Amino acid sequence: MKNKESYNKEIKEYFFNVKNRILPDLTTSSIKSRCLFLLNENLKECDKIIVKNYFKIISEENLIKEITDKDSDTFKSVLNYLNNKTKKLNKEEAYNFVAWLIDFKYRPFSIYIKDNDVQENVKKFNDLIEHKQSKLNQKTPNNKNDTQNKAYIKTNQVNILSAFNSSLINIVKGTVRQFNFLGIGNKQKVEKDNK
Repeated sequence: MKNKESYNKEIKEYFFNVKNRILPDLTTSSIKSRCLFLLNENLKECDKIIVKNYFKIISEENLIKEITDKDSDTFKSVLNYLNNKTKKLNKEEAYNFVAWLIDFKYRPFSIYIKDNDVQENVKKFNDLIEHKQSKLNQKTPNNKNDTQNKAYIKTNQVNILSAFNSSLINIVKGTVRQFNFLGIGNKQKVEKDNK
């Protein structure tokens, strides 16, 4: 099951695999430089929120200037974490920041957990299909003819698809709510409302 401990572990493992490519010279200055480099890229809304939350910055208009003005020592806790001098970070915002810094795919933590929900729903669905399929494979009563057997099988297949559709709809609704919370998705609507 995915939780903060597994998030911590997966971030560390991922960093170990990409370290030489993204931060070969691991210092507070190189972390700050990487941060500024990424800020100059085309940032996703959720990544802007991650950076703002980590540094407790209110406005994103001056995000690059705010980070540029930060002393390199501001990145000391991140350096200690990535160097394994500290095993864990104090706050979820710090994990999300490191995940963004190293381009860990499942960020922020809330998305990482949602991925777990999707996997659990897929497992439940597969279990349901297996259960229904085993029922289909059981012998039907001898007094049923081929037409009745086919109708029985068709009904059970429809039930399986209905359960799948219901699970899929719940997953999509949850993901849409999460994206809306993070400010992803209705960007055009927000821009139109601001005009």
